[in-house]
Amino acid sequence: MELAGFWSSTTRVPEPVSVETPALVRSFEAMARFHSFLDRAFVRRVQLVCSPVGRLLDVGTGPGLVPILLKQRMPQLEVMGLDLSEEMIRRARENAQSAGLHRGIDFIVGDARHLPFQAGAFDSVVSFHALHHIP
Repeated sequence: MELAGFWSSTTRVPEPVSVETPALVRSFEAMARFHSFLDRAFVRRVQLVCSPVGRLLDVGTGPGLVPILLKQRMPQLEVMGLDLSEEMIRRARENAQSAGLHRGIDFIVGDARHLPFQAGAFDSVVSFHALHHIP
C-alpha cells in the first residue's frame, strides 16, 4: 500500500477525552510531568515566534503546565489557559499558585470549538495537548 494514498484517504477521528474526576486529572498530570521535556521543548519554540509581551492563549491547557512554563520564561506575557474540564482548570490554578504565579496568568473553563473571546483578544494562540481531541 502506498502510504501517501493511505494517509490522504483516511478520515481523521478525534481522540475522545473526558477528564472530570480528580483521579483522572492526577493521572493525566503525572503523565504530563513525566514527559515534561516535551513541554519545555514546545515552550522554547513558542519563545522563538511569540512576542514576550502581550496576551497568549493556551487552548486545551490541562493542568496548566505549558502556561506556567511560558509565564516563568516570559514574565511580561499575560497568559491564559482554556480547558473544557472544570477539574483540569481547578488543578491548573493550584499549580500556578504553587509556582508562585499570582499575576498575569489565569485559567478558564471553555470549549475550543466555541472560544468565549472576541476576535483579536490575544496576540498569540498555542495548543500543545489538545488538537488531537478537536474535530
